[in-house]
Amino acid sequence: MSKNSIPIKDLPLYIEQLCLQLQKMDYSESTCRRTRTVLKQYCDFAVDNGIVEYDSFSVQKFVISKSGDNFQDVYHSYRYNRPFSMLDDFIRTGTIFRQKYRSTCGFEGSYANLFQSYLNYMQGRNYAKDSIQNCRSHLLRFQNYLLDNGISEPKSITHELVKQYVYSLTDHSTSFVCQVTRELRNLFKFAKINEILPDDFSGDLPHFKNTRMQRLPDRFTADEINKILAAIDRNNPLGKRDYAIVLICIRLGLRSCDAISLKFGSIDWSKKEIHVIQKKTNVLVTLPLPEDVGWAIIDYIKNGRPESTSASIFTSHCPPYNDLTQYTNYVVKYLRKAGMYSKEGRRVGMHTLRRTLATSMLENDVPVTVIAQTLGHSDLHSVGNYIRISPSLLKKCAMEVTQFE
Repeated sequence: MSKNSIPIKDLPLYIEQLCLQLQKMDYSESTCRRTRTVLKQYCDFAVDNGIVEYDSFSVQKFVISKSGDNFQDVYHSYRYNRPFSMLDDFIRTGTIFRQKYRSTCGFEGSYANLFQSYLNYMQGRNYAKDSIQNCRSHLLRFQNYLLDNGISEPKSITHELVKQYVYSLTDHSTSFVCQVTRELRNLFKFAKINEILPDDFSGDLPHFKNTRMQRLPDRFTADEINKILAAIDRNNPLGKRDYAIVLICIRLGLRSCDAISLKFGSIDWSKKEIHVIQKKTNVLVTLPLPEDVGWAIIDYIKNGRPESTSASIFTSHCPPYNDLTQYTNYVVKYLRKAGMYSKEGRRVGMHTLRRTLATSMLENDVPVTVIAQTLGHSDLHSVGNYIRISPSLLKKCAMEVTQFE
């Protein structure tokens, strides 16, 4: 079979043949159902947007439209990219390659030189990996906008088009627009200095005031914390892993990315200490190892962890049992399991555990320096952000109103 020039109207036939092949290869019913759903959503997307042939560019636009800036993380990559990877395998070879992933999103033509050069520059300046990935996703959005407007190469970019692109972002949050405009501003300055673009378009990008602090972040109550832990089934290997990771985040306030990256050498059992180099700040943090956390880790290592050559304590439970690379939405999963996730619009996740610990420490009059050291904050002012979550702490900040005429 060939992928070349497959009309969208013929694609449903390939989708059904693919799903039959998945069943023959003993894929689960949920995988078949998810694959069929995503691919049919793409067909509807293609019809709605006047797309007549199946190609990688239209797939890329669909993936970004469905998953936004999350398309590069593991969950969204698997959910939206994997079905197309399997479909491409099936069209080309008549079969499906297991555990094979290829991203459907990439830079097109002459845009690859400009954007990839800038990302390489960011890497050379020691930007965090996540910052580079976020920038890449924003550049892909910008590229798609330019291509949709008939701009096939960077040198054809105009001042008016840059302004129109910023205007197209008005439905997004202020923090998102601030981040995108800041990255594009830096990109255009880089391109001008390196003579990649003839003009400097950075002046066309307005400065926005970020209002993200206007929304109060959420926290868990002590009762919710207990229910989250109780909802985790510790009688199976996956539950033992999840319990240990969640407990580490609850007791120590580690970011989930740091918790899942713990190595066997990170724990000094004789001193009952955990040593972590934080992914976000690259700062070494030494924390005490609570007894319940220690026993949860031991229980997982002895009774739940699959055989793996990985140096990480926590691994994936799918072959070939590599390191965990993402750990999101698990708190929400267990909140739902405990029957507590009912508040509409509530924004909670693994980071809420860290926020809850910080607020609890403040309410118990733990010195700010100790909290900052525990959480790995280099700036003491960062701890002040947790005060606004707690009504009792805000009351302490209130100033007495003197009499006035």
